[in-house]
Amino acid sequence: MKRWEFIAVLRLCDLAASAGVPHQKISASEDFAVVGAYPDGREWDLLRGLPGERPKSDHNIAALPIPDNDPIYGADGPLRQIWKAARGK
Repeated sequence: MKRWEFIAVLRLCDLAASAGVPHQKISASEDFAVVGAYPDGREWDLLRGLPGERPKSDHNIAALPIPDNDPIYGADGPLRQIWKAARGK
Protein backbone atom coordinates (compact mmCIF):
# COMPACT_ATOMS: atom_id res chain seq x y z
CA MET A 1 0.00 0.00 0.00
CA LYS A 2 1.35 3.43 -0.94
CA ARG A 3 1.06 6.31 1.48
CA TRP A 4 0.07 9.53 -0.23
CA GLU A 5 1.00 12.76 1.45
CA PHE A 6 0.06 16.27 0.55
CA ILE A 7 0.15 19.69 2.13
CA ALA A 8 -2.77 22.01 1.55
CA VAL A 9 -2.63 25.74 1.99
CA LEU A 10 -6.19 26.96 2.35
CA ARG A 11 -7.79 30.34 2.48
CA LEU A 12 -11.47 30.92 3.26
CA CYS A 13 -13.02 28.06 1.27
CA ASP A 14 -14.92 24.78 1.47
CA LEU A 15 -13.13 21.50 1.81
CA ALA A 16 -14.89 18.16 2.15
CA ALA A 17 -13.23 14.88 2.98
CA SER A 18 -15.15 11.64 2.71
CA ALA A 19 -14.98 8.79 5.18
CA GLY A 20 -11.61 7.12 5.38
CA VAL A 21 -9.56 10.04 4.11
CA PRO A 22 -6.65 10.55 6.49
CA HIS A 23 -5.74 14.10 7.39
CA GLN A 24 -3.38 15.81 9.79
CA LYS A 25 -2.57 19.41 10.66
CA ILE A 26 1.19 19.82 10.38
CA SER A 27 1.22 23.54 11.12
CA ALA A 28 -1.16 26.48 10.96
CA SER A 29 -1.53 30.16 11.70
CA GLU A 30 -3.12 31.24 14.99
CA ASP A 31 -6.45 31.97 13.27
CA PHE A 32 -6.74 28.50 11.68
CA ALA A 33 -9.89 26.56 12.59
CA VAL A 34 -11.40 23.21 11.65
CA VAL A 35 -15.10 22.44 11.70
CA GLY A 36 -16.35 18.89 11.37
CA ALA A 37 -19.87 17.95 10.35
CA TYR A 38 -21.24 14.47 10.82
CA PRO A 39 -24.70 13.93 9.32
CA ASP A 40 -27.62 12.10 10.87
CA GLY A 41 -26.27 12.25 14.41
CA ARG A 42 -23.08 10.31 13.63
CA GLU A 43 -19.99 10.90 15.70
CA TRP A 44 -16.38 11.23 14.65
CA ASP A 45 -14.19 8.16 14.64
CA LEU A 46 -10.60 9.02 15.52
CA LEU A 47 -8.05 6.40 14.60
CA ARG A 48 -4.30 6.85 14.73
CA GLY A 49 -3.03 4.13 12.41
CA LEU A 50 -2.20 1.74 15.22
CA PRO A 51 -1.79 -1.97 14.49
CA GLY A 52 -5.16 -3.71 14.41
CA GLU A 53 -7.26 -0.58 13.70
CA ARG A 54 -7.62 -1.15 9.96
CA PRO A 55 -10.16 -4.02 9.86
CA LYS A 56 -12.65 -2.15 12.07
CA SER A 57 -12.06 1.06 10.13
CA ASP A 58 -12.69 -0.67 6.78
CA HIS A 59 -15.90 -2.19 8.14
CA ASN A 60 -17.15 1.15 9.53
CA ILE A 61 -16.45 2.99 6.25
CA ALA A 62 -18.19 0.32 4.15
CA ALA A 63 -21.25 0.45 6.44
CA LEU A 64 -21.85 4.17 5.90
CA PRO A 65 -24.91 5.01 3.81
CA ILE A 66 -24.56 7.02 0.61
CA PRO A 67 -25.17 10.66 1.58
CA ASP A 68 -28.36 12.40 0.45
CA ASN A 69 -26.33 15.36 -0.78
CA ASP A 70 -22.86 16.25 -1.94
CA PRO A 71 -21.74 18.73 0.76
CA ILE A 72 -20.61 21.25 -1.86
CA TYR A 73 -22.72 20.62 -4.98
CA GLY A 74 -25.99 19.31 -3.49
CA ALA A 75 -28.11 16.32 -4.51
CA ASP A 76 -26.79 16.25 -8.10
CA GLY A 77 -23.14 16.68 -7.16
CA PRO A 78 -20.41 14.22 -8.11
CA LEU A 79 -19.96 12.70 -4.65
CA ARG A 80 -23.17 10.66 -4.88
CA GLN A 81 -22.37 9.33 -8.38
CA ILE A 82 -18.80 8.41 -7.39
CA TRP A 83 -19.96 6.71 -4.18
CA LYS A 84 -22.69 4.76 -6.01
CA ALA A 85 -20.26 3.65 -8.73
CA ALA A 86 -17.75 2.49 -6.11
CA ARG A 87 -20.45 0.37 -4.47
CA GLY A 88 -21.74 -0.94 -7.79
CA LYS A 89 -25.20 0.63 -7.36
